[in-house]
Amino acid sequence: MKGIFKKIFNLSSDEQKSPGAERLSQKSKHLDREPESPELEFAKNFTASGGKFIYCENVDDALENIGHIAAETGLNALYCPNSNLRTLSEKIGIFSYRDSGATADLFFSDCEYLVSYNGGVMVDAIQTHGNKLHELPEVFIILAYSDQLVRRLNEALAGIRSRYSGGEMPSQITTIHGPLKSGLDDPAAQRTSKDIYLLYVDRNV
Repeated sequence: MKGIFKKIFNLSSDEQKSPGAERLSQKSKHLDREPESPELEFAKNFTASGGKFIYCENVDDALENIGHIAAETGLNALYCPNSNLRTLSEKIGIFSYRDSGATADLFFSDCEYLVSYNGGVMVDAIQTHGNKLHELPEVFIILAYSDQLVRRLNEALAGIRSRYSGGEMPSQITTIHGPLKSGLDDPAAQRTSKDIYLLYVDRNV
């Protein structure tokens, strides 16, 4: 089981010894009993594209992991246009905030949906604050929740249409993937590839 756990969630042997990794190991045992679950399908496909999937039991757990990400990458110039997420990140007390993606080396955001069949993270102009992806830092930290997980793109698009039915639909809807997608002979895949740390908060715990 430890081998499956390491393969799916892209953890080092040191991380497997941590209390947080032990909780995720227990979660992976549950997932392994349900090989067709959207959660497992997403985790496999997302990490296959080079994304870093970080399982979190709650938001406090996610905040702790954000601190670990900053320490691991050595980056602290953060662009976070979402005021609620910026307030959340300020609790860590380690970031230097930037007013644009051009002067930052980290981008912190939420997302619209997680799409399990291709391991994609769906975002739009609300998350990017109208910036094009190439105008944002290469390293993304995405905070997502288990109830944002869907199997197919059409489910995600239907959810967006429903969510914004009373107003204007957001523009620049796209799915982003990990950096390994950039090696494909597909210009679209190259444009939507980022170094993504996905903080997956399980609301079913």
